[in-house]
Amino acid sequence: MSESMKFTPKIVADEQKLDSLTPSQLGCILNEASMAAKAIERFSIMMRQEQDERDLDALYVGVECLSKFIGGLSDMAAHRTLGTLGPVYSPSIVNWMLPESFRNEDGEAS
Repeated sequence: MSESMKFTPKIVADEQKLDSLTPSQLGCILNEASMAAKAIERFSIMMRQEQDERDLDALYVGVECLSKFIGGLSDMAAHRTLGTLGPVYSPSIVNWMLPESFRNEDGEAS
């Protein structure tokens, strides 16, 4: 992750969370994050044993992408769940998954 990421929750008032998640949707997000975290755990084991540079590179990219996926899901859920502090980095999956070169000068999704 880039140094420009700030890991400070942005407090969002419940009134601003107009599109809040249902318990079922929140459960779905938690399941997706859990599966991705388990994959990262397995990747980390494979990375310790892998010798081929190409396979190691693929594992590193996989870990990075899954980490961004988990962060994006978590921030989106925090942004859309009543009673939470809000997202740590950004409620936009675009800001999590795509490089800064994709975003406009203000740092927001184009």
